[in-house]
This record gives sequence, structure tokens and C-alpha cells, in this order.
Amino acid sequence: MTFYCGIDVAKRKHAVAILNESGQVCKPVFVTENTRAGLEYLLEHLSQLGNEVSIGLEATGHYWLSLYDVLTSQGYPVSVINPLQISAYRKSGVRKVKNDRSDAVWIADFMRISNTPASSRDIPM
Repeated sequence: MTFYCGIDVAKRKHAVAILNESGQVCKPVFVTENTRAGLEYLLEHLSQLGNEVSIGLEATGHYWLSLYDVLTSQGYPVSVINPLQISAYRKSGVRKVKNDRSDAVWIADFMRISNTPASSRDIPM
């Protein structure tokens, strides 16, 4: 079974949602600190899902960079999504709730329906 993880990236904390193939929330949406311990906590949750996890996160300032690097170094496919895409997708729905936790669910659902490819972060030398 494939799982879709949406992460609403912020300066101090990230909201994380995990959906299954049919769009159901698998675990309660949780918040993790933007620290080493917080990243380890996130990896612990992801490791419980097995190999079939697609992760999407918004390109929010520079705060997504370390999160992206940690996740990809662990072998997870990560798609960096333009916040405008998520905003447009959210507006297409009927629910008008807007907070970090609901944003994480929207990001995960966007990953589920869009088949967004994993991003790369090649840095020219």
C-alpha cells in the first residue's frame, strides 16, 4: 500500500499528515519541531509505513532545505511543491478550514491525486 505524507513547513514546527491510497488520514495529524530531535521523531513515524511513502512539502522560504536533505538522505522520494499550487488546490475544495494541520492534509492529498514526481536539489559547483 502506498502512503502520502504532506508536510506544512514552518520556521519552528512542521505539521505532518499521512494519508492512504483512498485519501483517508492514517494517523492523527501531528506536529514536529524543526530540530534534530523533531526530524528523528518524523523519521520514526515514516519508518513504520514501510517503503511505499511519497512525501510532499511546500517550498517555504529556506526552512524546507534541511528537511528535504534529511528525508532524501534516508531514501524517501520528496516532492517540493509551490505553495501557490496547494493554495489553488485548497480553493477547489468545499472545506474552507485553513491552519497548519489542515494544510498538511491538503499537501498529502495533492500528492495522492497529482502524481507529482520527486524533486532534485542539484547544487552547481
